[in-house]
Amino acid sequence: MRHMRILIREVDNFERKGDLWRITKSEGIEGTLEIKSLNLQIPLSEIYRDVNFK
Repeated sequence: MRHMRILIREVDNFERKGDLWRITKSEGIEGTLEIKSLNLQIPLSEIYRDVNFK
């Protein structure tokens, strides 16, 4: 496993390099999830588009 994402009003992005894991956090609807290995950036507003937080 090289990457893992956890979505709960924020995104924890785990990136593995060798034996080490780097963790970055994206928070808030204005944040962006970046997946460097895929050269991809996804606005959290897209991920949470149909989610109604109460």
